[in-house]
Amino acid sequence: MTRYYTTLLMFMLVALTSLSANAYDFEVDGIFYRILSAQDRTCEVVYDNSDVNEAREGDIVIPQNVEFRGSEITVTRIGSGAFRDCYNVSSISLPATVTIIESDAFENCSKIVSMNLPENVNYIGSGAFEGCSNLTSINIPNSVSKIQKRTFSGCKKLEIVNLPSNVTTIDDYAFANCMAFTKFELPVNLIRIGEGAFNGCTSICQLSIPSSVNYINKEAFYNCTSLEFVEFEKSNKSLKICSDNGMTIGYKAYYVFDPNGNLKTLKTDRTLIYFPAKFNSLINLELGDDVSVAEFTCGDNLEHIIFGQNTEFQSRTSSDIGMTTDFRKYSNLKSIKCYESSPTFYPNCTQEQYLNVHAYVPNSSLEIYKSSSFWKNFWYLEGFDSASGIETNYSETAKTPIQFLDINGIVHKAPIKGLNIIKYSDGSTHKIYY
Repeated sequence: MTRYYTTLLMFMLVALTSLSANAYDFEVDGIFYRILSAQDRTCEVVYDNSDVNEAREGDIVIPQNVEFRGSEITVTRIGSGAFRDCYNVSSISLPATVTIIESDAFENCSKIVSMNLPENVNYIGSGAFEGCSNLTSINIPNSVSKIQKRTFSGCKKLEIVNLPSNVTTIDDYAFANCMAFTKFELPVNLIRIGEGAFNGCTSICQLSIPSSVNYINKEAFYNCTSLEFVEFEKSNKSLKICSDNGMTIGYKAYYVFDPNGNLKTLKTDRTLIYFPAKFNSLINLELGDDVSVAEFTCGDNLEHIIFGQNTEFQSRTSSDIGMTTDFRKYSNLKSIKCYESSPTFYPNCTQEQYLNVHAYVPNSSLEIYKSSSFWKNFWYLEGFDSASGIETNYSETAKTPIQFLDINGIVHKAPIKGLNIIKYSDGSTHKIYY
């Protein structure tokens, strides 16, 4: 009896070894399958070899059940690289029984235009649709919680992806070089955006970062050359925008947004931590209430700045907008709007800026600002009457000073220290003291 069981065990081991040594266990209609569970009667579609995949063409339909040794086996998984490099396949239909799509499953299926994933799919592996260059639309089932690395990288024509609210992570380079996106709605429960997640998405014009996001890794939106508007939604939690180790990287800048891109408006209603970025194209900077911004530098094109209540800047260099509040480098600056009830920072500007920049403060605090250092130097220091929020009309333009005179009527090229008589292009004349 002992010899019988020993012989049987050896036979089973040999059979198991034989099965594992093969890439597949059986083939039906040119599709290769491997048994996942003999007890549950389940199997997966698997990769055989590149010659087979490259020879496939037309439409492929994966059945819900296939027959193996007289039994029906249910297809529940698309294995790693199962349809990799099927360059001439036009479509692939998956059965409702599929729950897992492994890594690189449909990589480089360059003729597929759309995919309808079964609602039972709860996992999509890394690079699953990478290089599907003609894919224009795909649905992501509600049970998927993470978009893995490179999942849709290189899907150049992908226009529509509706991510379910369950998605909490968009991993590294998940949508890199998806050039057809014009707008991308991030899931409301998203927490993490990985490195280069949307790198090279050259058609995205605007972006809203949900309040749930607490980490954005380096170069997440790099090379998004059409991106003009970014808004960080209100949250009482700080948002870490940085490199892998959560800190700024010395002298090497790992930018989240492309500093040489076309970003025009940045609006944030939450604190941003470790933000090593310079925005050369930025025109409008809008900071909400209780916002603290670190490591932030704007380019010369900045025209309008809005400060909410309790705004705080943490600066490490004098060229940043920060503790020094030095606006002199922003030669195109046209307006500053501040919601603080009393001055908490003091804008250091050039004489030309004090003459031409419109400074807006709450009506109830106008007199306080008029007697405050630096603020009192603005000729266009005006009050506004509105509830706390970001509402500025950017169409306001300043009158142009055309002549500067001292108290003796002598003309000067620029304002001088002391009392100045300034004549403006609209015919008005004002006295201002420097």
